Amino acid sequence: MKSVAFAGLLTALFGAQAVLATAEWGQCDGIGYGSHPCDAGLTCVYVNDYYSQCQKSTGATTTTSRPGGTTTTTTSVTTTTGGSSPNTNSLNTKYKAKGKQYWGTCGDQGTLSQSQCAQVVKDDFGALTPENSLKWDATCVVFLYMVSYVPLLMQPGVHWVSSIGDKNTLTTVIQNHATTLVTRYKGKIAKWDVVNEMFNEDGSVRSSVFSNVLGTTFVDIAFNAARAADGSAKLYINDYNLDSVNSKVNGLVNLVNQKKSAGVPIDGIGSQAHLSAGQTGGFLAALQKLASTSVTEVAVTELDIVNAASNDYLAISNACLQVPKCVGITSWGVSDKDSWRASSNPLLFNGSFQPKPAYTALINSL
Repeated sequence: MKSVAFAGLLTALFGAQAVLATAEWGQCDGIGYGSHPCDAGLTCVYVNDYYSQCQKSTGATTTTSRPGGTTTTTTSVTTTTGGSSPNTNSLNTKYKAKGKQYWGTCGDQGTLSQSQCAQVVKDDFGALTPENSLKWDATCVVFLYMVSYVPLLMQPGVHWVSSIGDKNTLTTVIQNHATTLVTRYKGKIAKWDVVNEMFNEDGSVRSSVFSNVLGTTFVDIAFNAARAADGSAKLYINDYNLDSVNSKVNGLVNLVNQKKSAGVPIDGIGSQAHLSAGQTGGFLAALQKLASTSVTEVAVTELDIVNAASNDYLAISNACLQVPKCVGITSWGVSDKDSWRASSNPLLFNGSFQPKPAYTALINSL
């Protein structure tokens, strides 16, 4: 599974090298990544074609690998030693069959360490966005907020950055953050959320250390640095409340058009889609508006809907299907119990990791 730090899809570029055994939750296999041994007591567990992870063994210690230690790429299915293969009736598989790249989810060690959660991710989703672990304050170095999209920039979460008042210093900080983080994961993360939540509801730019010191040129600096660090990853600008053609959508579209005309390498626009019940009526028009820019792709990056009504989830799914540039959808979590909006039961699986009616409706519609 390629992490789309904004959650995504993955194409590891590193060649095979002699490495130390991989610790728990580390990557141990995947297309282009190669097979790596896990620490004692851990098993390399298949997640998808691009990602396998070292997890605690339930029986004999073995390492899951593909025949010959390489990935079989004749089909989209990677065979593991246990003879298992990805769920051909999964939400991700069905959505890809409609021409999209993935239906993904988000997670971090706290959720993925739950065996039921990890199994659902493996069975039903094709992209994984780090929920919090690649945000600026979690990485400790000056990094942008990452994709399904890991934001490289907006609220930095580290006080020393917020206190910078010199343009040259802040420019260097942004460049170092982007270069260090994106280089570290070069070829392993398909999509980066480079600039996150930079707009007010009226379409103006939010006040932050970045905009206050650099104006909107911080966008140029961040995207150019990220592109230089990994020329293959898709680079996104991401925001919330882009759910109808409103002032915020118009402000974002205007900025993207301006920056694209100036040569800034913005590849995609992410619409978070944290929705209330019944709030899906304007979503298709808004997604079409975002796609009207010269970006190559748009995506639904953090989907959850209060009460998870089937018709609301179908509306978002169908909106993406109707917009050619829409590459996929990321559900913002697996189980309701782990959602940041847990009291509103907004996800596709309940607190016992059982599929809800909206999940069934999506499967049947595809």
